Amino acid sequence: NEIIQLGGDANIMYGTEEACYRGAGGAVSAVDALLGPNPKAKSCFVDVRPPGHHAEPNEHDGLWFLFLAGNAGIAALHARDSM
Repeated sequence: NEIIQLGGDANIMYGTEEACYRGAGGAVSAVDALLGPNPKAKSCFVDVRPPGHHAEPNEHDGLWFLFLAGNAGIAALHARDSM
């Protein structure tokens, strides 16, 4: 399994893309549990890494999808579109 260094401490490897999608999917699932047609929860907690956790003040230093979009932003857009 090859590891590709993006800079700083940010790397990608086999499974990175799937992990990004799963993190975003967990956030979207939480929104659905709260705001879906048949709400199943009154509150949710999604334990994913925050967007930009590898960022530097003047440099993104990371993955296009995970660090630029961010799971919280994806969840917020999904919530907005669900209403």
